[in-house]
Amino acid sequence: MPVSYLGVLQRLEEIEQTLALRQEEWEATAAAVAVAKRDYEREEAAAFLKAEGPVEERKRKALEAVIESGYFETYITAEAAESGARRVVKLLDLRSTIGMALLKAMQREGDGSRGPQPAWSNGATS
Repeated sequence: MPVSYLGVLQRLEEIEQTLALRQEEWEATAAAVAVAKRDYEREEAAAFLKAEGPVEERKRKALEAVIESGYFETYITAEAAESGARRVVKLLDLRSTIGMALLKAMQREGDGSRGPQPAWSNGATS
């Protein structure tokens, strides 16, 4: 399937729009991880201080208390969501890098026409 300059340019603009539309969602996901981690660690520390016995036993009791309270599950769920968001961003970044490389190659081998420029381009040539 042939790849056109305009097709690549259109896909790059779609990637830019996707990143812009989902930025708030991804920022909220990162914030949720920070809050969940803080809550988890606070609950674990409080449970550790309440527990009695040798240090290792107190750590075990604290972990059990955090798991039972639901903070652990909230934390790992938030981390999983953030990890997924990071993977999506990384994939979009990779696709945009490939697209930019294709555009540069097309410019070098083509008729010198750069085609229409995206709104976010400064118009500079490589």
